[in-house]
Amino acid sequence: MYASAGHCPPLLLRTSGAVIALKEGGTPLGIIAGRNYIDTEAQLEAGDRLVLYTDGLTEAMDANDQEFGEARLVELGTQNIALSAAELVAAIRKEVSAFSEEVSG
Repeated sequence: MYASAGHCPPLLLRTSGAVIALKEGGTPLGIIAGRNYIDTEAQLEAGDRLVLYTDGLTEAMDANDQEFGEARLVELGTQNIALSAAELVAAIRKEVSAFSEEVSG
């Protein structure tokens, strides 16, 4: 059971290749005082991955001012779904760092 109250919806990556953005809930927490959020259910199956991230990841820029983007994150996650959670986090960090290396370096 979950209620999304953030800017970026969590991504549920299924071993089948399906990707579900868990958008149900409401506006980011704290924007509207007293806001109620809707509880929703999503069944997690063995091998599924739940990716929680901030816009700092998807908005990371390369030297050409291109954003890393949600599509790259989804592709990276689905291609590496067999990795453990820790290994997937490391792979995402490595890919985003490499993508934005010229900007920060």
